[in-house]
Amino acid sequence: MIRRKTQLDSTGCGLACVAMLGHIGYAQARSLARQLGIVPKTSDELSGGAIRRRRKAYYTSANELARMLRLLGARPGRERMLERADALDSDGIL
Repeated sequence: MIRRKTQLDSTGCGLACVAMLGHIGYAQARSLARQLGIVPKTSDELSGGAIRRRRKAYYTSANELARMLRLLGARPGRERMLERADALDSDGIL
């Protein structure tokens, strides 16, 4: 049974999904991500012609999430496109 996990970082939705599907806590998912070199990245934005640094944020890719899930013993399927959320036929990250 999947239990809801609250993301503790404003951009940690991927980590929360890994925590839910991997049956671990959010802090454990964040720790695993850091061990794998998946760390918050600083994004830049242009403002009035000058580059301004924004705060650090997690931006996880499907490959990074699948890698984390495999290490937790899950067997993630391949990435695929869905037209509607209810087309997901099993547990997964949408």
